Amino acid sequence: KALIEAGAPFIFLTNNSAPTPADLAVRLGHLGIPGLSVRHFYTSALNTADFLSETHPTCTAFVIGEGGLLAALHERQIANDAINPDYVVVGEGAASLEKLAKAHAHIERGARLLATNPDNWCPVSSLETRPGAGATAAFLEASTGCRAYYLGKPNGYMFHRARRKLADLCGGALPEQTVVVGDTMETDIRGAVEAGLQAYLVLTGSTQM
Repeated sequence: KALIEAGAPFIFLTNNSAPTPADLAVRLGHLGIPGLSVRHFYTSALNTADFLSETHPTCTAFVIGEGGLLAALHERQIANDAINPDYVVVGEGAASLEKLAKAHAHIERGARLLATNPDNWCPVSSLETRPGAGATAAFLEASTGCRAYYLGKPNGYMFHRARRKLADLCGGALPEQTVVVGDTMETDIRGAVEAGLQAYLVLTGSTQM
């Protein structure tokens, strides 16, 4: 509320590739933060789609992931390819052994392995977690002997694109000062420091004192 009242631009960054920005706006509305639009969210799925669109715009992908990742790739016109993809893209979501076997075969035939983020787990509730994209990518790294390229936090590309989105909220001008607030030292704070941004760690999440 203070940021909105002050007119300070802000963006929520998440390594979770499963939800869309619209999903997140609704979810935060239920948590008592109304009035947010899709422009206030940047997910690792969007970051992955931006990366592929910028570096290899004609590529195709075999996707292991949920709606947010599929929607982001579709929006950037990156076709889903189950026959001869350029990339195997791994995001959040359950991966069947059949799909993992297909991904393994694609990588052996030359597809590059790309993960939306390095998180090995993600929270389901305050007491429960589930395997994350990093764990699925690690499975394929082990089975194929190929290293994945991990996007999302702490990759500097995530913070670079987030600052560009902040500029869009400011009418095209980069804010003079950008501050990152996060609850995970290994992703939020590390990524911010490596990107040269001021960072604040809160102890209400996954990192304790």
